[in-house]
Amino acid sequence: MKKYKTVDEIRTAFIKKGWENPIFEEVTEEELKERFSCSYEKILKNGPVFRMKATGNLFGGTGEVIAYNIKALETPISIPSNR
Repeated sequence: MKKYKTVDEIRTAFIKKGWENPIFEEVTEEELKERFSCSYEKILKNGPVFRMKATGNLFGGTGEVIAYNIKALETPISIPSNR
């Protein structure tokens, strides 16, 4: 199974599958921690996570759907550092 490492790689794969101009963004580790605090480490084991902007669906590094309709956060996340 192919692993996608960049937004361009997963976008190209979706275009080859028939999608018309899909736009992806990489989901940050901070956002994954905020939204999926219990399972974000497991999610990251499979590589980067990408969000398709039109649907909000999150895709893992192999192109599989991880979660549906997860829109980008509107405000930046601030994670306190442990001191």
